[in-house]
Amino acid sequence: MKSLSIQAWSKRPVPEEGEYGNYLPTPFHLTDRIGRRFNPQAFLWKLTGWPGIVIAGQIMLQMAAWTFFAVVRRKGSIPLEWEAAAWVQSHPHTVTFCFTQISTILAATSSFLFSFGVRQSIALHMHGDGMSLGSFISTIKIASRGLILNPRKRRWSTMSIVIFFLTGVQTSGWASLLTPLTILIDTPLTGHELDLTNPQLGEVDSSDLYLCVVNSSFLRSLVVGQTESGYAMANLDFNFSTTYSIMGQSFYGSSGGILPTDLGDVDASTWFPNIPIIPSTINATQSVPDGLSYNYTLHRQGFTANVSCQPQQLTPDTTPSMVFQTDTVKEWNGGYNLGNVTWTRVSSTCDTDQRYQQLNHTVAYTLSDYPNYMLMVACASGDSYKLIFQSAGLYDTMSAVCTLTPQILNVTVYSDGTIISVSPKYEEAIPEGGGPAGISAVTTIYNMMFFSQTALSNTVGDQLSSLVNQWSRNYSDVDAALGFMEIYLRGVAEYSGSVFRACVSGRNSTFPDGPRLDLTTPLHGMLFTQTMGWNHADTLTLLGLIPGTIVALLTIYIVVMAVAHHAEDPQGQPFDPSDARHLVAASAAGGLGSVFKGTEERDIQVAERVNIFLEALPGQLPALRTTAAV
Repeated sequence: MKSLSIQAWSKRPVPEEGEYGNYLPTPFHLTDRIGRRFNPQAFLWKLTGWPGIVIAGQIMLQMAAWTFFAVVRRKGSIPLEWEAAAWVQSHPHTVTFCFTQISTILAATSSFLFSFGVRQSIALHMHGDGMSLGSFISTIKIASRGLILNPRKRRWSTMSIVIFFLTGVQTSGWASLLTPLTILIDTPLTGHELDLTNPQLGEVDSSDLYLCVVNSSFLRSLVVGQTESGYAMANLDFNFSTTYSIMGQSFYGSSGGILPTDLGDVDASTWFPNIPIIPSTINATQSVPDGLSYNYTLHRQGFTANVSCQPQQLTPDTTPSMVFQTDTVKEWNGGYNLGNVTWTRVSSTCDTDQRYQQLNHTVAYTLSDYPNYMLMVACASGDSYKLIFQSAGLYDTMSAVCTLTPQILNVTVYSDGTIISVSPKYEEAIPEGGGPAGISAVTTIYNMMFFSQTALSNTVGDQLSSLVNQWSRNYSDVDAALGFMEIYLRGVAEYSGSVFRACVSGRNSTFPDGPRLDLTTPLHGMLFTQTMGWNHADTLTLLGLIPGTIVALLTIYIVVMAVAHHAEDPQGQPFDPSDARHLVAASAAGGLGSVFKGTEERDIQVAERVNIFLEALPGQLPALRTTAAV
């Protein structure tokens, strides 16, 4: 059978656009497969040259990418050493630039292997069967990752767009895989702490507990925090960002009655006499990496109080009773020249614990012309306590009887290493049951009121007046005053719970080595370590590897198919179809110019259908020739 001549071929009707795609040969189309038998030995021998380099290069790139991804995915994360992580965090632009360059080089290597493999496959086909001129031109554009935007060549256009996209996004895929980022490493925490609901705590020898129940509220290092805690708690109603400190730990709004320590041991000698250290009872379930910063969440037991205040003026005949005594100290005025000093004593005959009789009476010294005072006594009442406030002068709207019920509750603690925030679950609170923590809270409030009273004013009264003025612009607003008093006292009670826990939990205090295990309750949480490293849990990182993998598979497929088809072909002279010098020389040597009859679209379509091949005769330059008529 003879092949058609160029003239006969040009007389064939040009196919319609819709059937042109089916008419074109597919990329790297093998036209003469009849009679050819696959030769494994020749195939393997031919793979040892450039095909082996291309295939091995793509395989090595993909193995490196997927192995790294798999290792990180299995470990969850790979943190950098502290020094390296600190440097990476301090130089983000330099790190991004360096890893972008590395990613660009790796992506360019993959694209080069693809382009080189396609070009060499074209050369194999041209030395053998050849292909249509249109396919030859299109495959060269594919090899150079150029775009083919021709509506007549829908398949080629689609393929060029896909290749352009796949090779173009490889850089971002490598960058997302390799660039170290900020990562969070989760570490579970477990431990135990003092259980304030344990009835055995109340059975501990009172002499061992006395320091923590009473004396701790006298300590000068902890007195300032008493008024700060109440004022901070009340300011939360205004959504003010208020903090205060207990034993060096800063709390947002309230301590929630938790142990005011971090995750490690605490030197307590600054705050408590004869207590050298508060040992940590919180442990990580696995090794914690050296991070740049830490934050944690803990579920702990807290302490609070339900407080309800009612305005009430008491007398010796009311229940509870109130005995009010005053006297003028005429010969002592403490250096004041404004007048004599008045001694005021308030007491009650109500029942109270015999060990804490001082709670039902108090005194104050004020200037006779400025009797501004706010005094308090306390009485026991079952699981609750009656706090009786007697006020005068600037604070005369704050005379009231408050019922304080100590409570135990669960809290969630958040810490960023700087400020501790406590989220209490007030709806789940239960009564404390008359234990030592409740007595400590009442004692703390009592001592706070005593120490806040001066000859001219009262610190607690001034703070409550300030809150009332912010709320209603009326210092005489009794409802506002008592409402803030309830919040204020609850904040102080929670502060006292934290101090009580710290005191009992210290060594050489109530217990030689901290609370016995039978007096503790479990706690749990999570430590979050922030550092720099790799964490590929994100699906986007996985998706970023797919374009490079597809390019590698396409490269291997094209090369293997080309080598397999032309395994037994003789080695031709070097020919690079992407090199303009090779193309011009081969076209001139083969007289390819005769293929083109004009520049009209129809002439171009006819020319593109002509089959060409590369002829390389000994002693002559490679020549691109058309299939001649036989």
